[in-house]
Amino acid sequence: MLILITKKNNHLIITFTEGNSTAANETRLMNLNTFCDDYNLAKDYSDDTTTIYSLGTGLTKEKLLNLIPDVEYPTLTVRSIDGGGLLAGSYQFAVAYKLKTGDYTDYSLLSPTYFAAPKYNESIKAGQLTSRKFQIDITNIDSQFDECKLGIIYKGEDKEKAYEYENIDIKGKK
Repeated sequence: MLILITKKNNHLIITFTEGNSTAANETRLMNLNTFCDDYNLAKDYSDDTTTIYSLGTGLTKEKLLNLIPDVEYPTLTVRSIDGGGLLAGSYQFAVAYKLKTGDYTDYSLLSPTYFAAPKYNESIKAGQLTSRKFQIDITNIDSQFDECKLGIIYKGEDKEKAYEYENIDIKGKK
């Protein structure tokens, strides 16, 4: 790992890489000014060589070093109902929360498998359109987040696909 700390235009920038493989090693940047603004840290530029950061209210050193916060993933309740146009096959779902930086947390564990199956008297094969859709209720939402995205994995007879639905507003639905 290579770490470079620079100060430019009164911003403290950390540049770093992870690992030692050039093929999988991308340069990462962290602007500590933005990070401090997001987490209510006080900045004191007392001279050109020292910058002092003091913890804001409710922020511990452990939380400061935890760049991706601890997450309590929500509960997904999935029901197959009439009125849609899903392909017949199996589906699984997962949720990721949107961070203040615009990035996302890792996805939750995949849900159990749900099936978009034809009605009893229909002769529809996997991969063909059904009249089914899923109603998904998201509950037990972690109160530190305002948005999430839903990951969907579909598996039919001859194909697998993954989809993401971003910018799902969960503010006030805790």
